[in-house]
Amino acid sequence: MNIPILLCLAASAAMRSPSQLPPSRVDGIGLNVHAELLPVDRLKQIGIKWIRMDLDEKHWTDEWGHRLLTHYKDFGILFLVAQDWERMATQAKKLVDWGVTDIEVMNEPIFWKPRISPEEYAAKFASIRQAVGGRARLYGPAQGVHDPDEKRFWEASLRAGLMPDVVTIHWYAGVAPERAKAYLDDAGEYGFPVIISETGFPQVLDGRPFRLKIGGSVGSMFLRMKRALVGETWCFYDGPNDTDPARDSGLFDRNSVTGEYQPSKAFYEIARGG
Repeated sequence: MNIPILLCLAASAAMRSPSQLPPSRVDGIGLNVHAELLPVDRLKQIGIKWIRMDLDEKHWTDEWGHRLLTHYKDFGILFLVAQDWERMATQAKKLVDWGVTDIEVMNEPIFWKPRISPEEYAAKFASIRQAVGGRARLYGPAQGVHDPDEKRFWEASLRAGLMPDVVTIHWYAGVAPERAKAYLDDAGEYGFPVIISETGFPQVLDGRPFRLKIGGSVGSMFLRMKRALVGETWCFYDGPNDTDPARDSGLFDRNSVTGEYQPSKAFYEIARGG
């Protein structure tokens, strides 16, 4: 790591969220959710400790916020502000008013269209930090930091003043789950706490074979990640199953008649495998 990056890290360390926040419950194994009310007893059954939550427009209401926080009260929750560039700071302020203390800023900013620069990302991050006023920990960049393009974006964001409390990386390397720990360790060299906020194993990713290339089912991939990342914090994508069979990486299927969610084949494989 070069000297300018180290200086940026030293400067940012004193400006992160205050220590008087309650301890984060974003710890252990998480599951990605899109405002679905998944059966909490089933989540506990397979060891889920926290929820990564993203909301579409219709769920950004006080009613839904209260409903989600009540439903998942036994879990840590990492909320995303990721959909609306102009309203992100306002949405972050709404989250802390709901009592949320862990917020992830955007999702894979390097892939946004129209493209945003590292400087724009760092500035948006700073505006959200100002909006929450020390009442929440901020997480980012919610993308890989190892691919050359992603690493350049990440390091340029740091030089531009990016100040995450926790680094979140996405791990879709297309390799054996056992290699995930090395990626976490590499990201940790920047001096921040690091978690994987998204990883999953759909059949196809970006039009290319993914899970089948590695070999194994969704459930077996989850179990291999669990064994490989003992003591680490990581989040599996996804909670609900996608309606596209090529993206079948979820742990719950939606009943088309009742609208309720029930365990998928992958869930039962995980439950049996411990």
